[in-house]
Amino acid sequence: MSHPARLRDYLFTPSRSRARLLRQLSKFKAHPWTTVTFSLKAYIGIQDDRHRLIDHDHKLNEKIADLQHIIQPSFIAIDAITAGEGRMLTPTPFPLGLIIMGNSQVAFDAVCCNIIGVDPNTVDHIRLAAEHGFGTTDLAKIKITGDVTLEEAQARAKGFKVGLIRVEKYFEGTNITAYAGPPRRPRRATTAGAAARARSRRRSRSSACSTRRPTRSCRACTSCSGTTTGRSTPSRARR
Repeated sequence: MSHPARLRDYLFTPSRSRARLLRQLSKFKAHPWTTVTFSLKAYIGIQDDRHRLIDHDHKLNEKIADLQHIIQPSFIAIDAITAGEGRMLTPTPFPLGLIIMGNSQVAFDAVCCNIIGVDPNTVDHIRLAAEHGFGTTDLAKIKITGDVTLEEAQARAKGFKVGLIRVEKYFEGTNITAYAGPPRRPRRATTAGAAARARSRRRSRSSACSTRRPTRSCRACTSCSGTTTGRSTPSRARR
């Protein structure tokens, strides 16, 4: 790949990426990190299982946009008969009773977003793909036909919950601990007992050093009258 905003120079895709005709069939779902899984998000399936997991993290939206440069489908269909809201792996069934078809991934996903009341330009991979020139998100430029109007589809989808939740919340109640954001600084485990023992050791050092003259190894403390700086040396008698 050679476009300026590419995530990687190379992406591994099996022979299906060289097909003369690509038809895409996907499922209408929410997603915890990319908000939705429609046509564009499902495009990671053109990679094999091992390679599609690479960059399946905070760079996932950029990877989805990069994959558009490899091949574009000629026909798209999404199963929204029973959609999946909420979590990605264990979605809650949501009856929509729709099958949606199209021939432009960005326009297709923009319509799907409008059905559930999501601005497609707030979904990063849709916005990036549009910026890369793969379609429009402007409904005024998209021809919508069928036996169900957009307004009727929106009425059916009222209350649909997208999956844009923090990863910590996603795994809440499981035995998996997850964190999203800058690397955390390692924490020191401190308990009430450990804190009490530390205070006791400091008091013991203070009482011990107050009974002897300061040496080179002493640290500054208020217990010893001879120590006023970080290190003190024993006084020497003048000859």
